Amino acid sequence: MRFENCAISLKAWLTLRLEQIQEVSIDLWSPYKSLVEELMPNANVTADRFHVMKQVNDELAHDNVAHSKPKTASVPVHTACGC
Repeated sequence: MRFENCAISLKAWLTLRLEQIQEVSIDLWSPYKSLVEELMPNANVTADRFHVMKQVNDELAHDNVAHSKPKTASVPVHTACGC
């Protein structure tokens, strides 16, 4: 019985504390975000700077690679000699 009373008290205390959290900065991976929204209903969720910058850098690197690929040169066809 003592264990159950402790568990109930701890859950009540944690729930109260989690409801008081107003701001959370996390990686916006959907399982993290869902858990925060469930456990901390009053918190505003913000993407953390590290993961935002990583995503931006990854996208820029991808774009740079796509734009830096050498273009295939068109081979002129000589109509007079057919070569």
